[in-house]
Amino acid sequence: MKALLEGILRLFRPRAAVTASAETSAPPARQRPRLYIECTHTELSDANSGIQRVVRNIIRMAPAVAARYGYDVVPVIVRKGKLIQADLTTVLADKQNHSSAAPPP
Repeated sequence: MKALLEGILRLFRPRAAVTASAETSAPPARQRPRLYIECTHTELSDANSGIQRVVRNIIRMAPAVAARYGYDVVPVIVRKGKLIQADLTTVLADKQNHSSAAPPP
């Protein structure tokens, strides 16, 4: 997963970062390009398998990886047709897959 993120960021990193090391060429935080990760379905879903687990892992690892390449990561969700910043507490909550849970006594 980490290698996938690094590969994507290498493709899209600013031109200056291609020729210099990430530590010396990363722009200040307020000027960094942003990588938006859309996670509406993951936030709304009670499932904790497949794509939901992948999205949560990407959101957990992306900020550290992106910072090395001069990016900021912003998890977003769609509300009323607009992108808004996601509440990470809600998105990253490990939800139980209720279909496999034992019924209450």
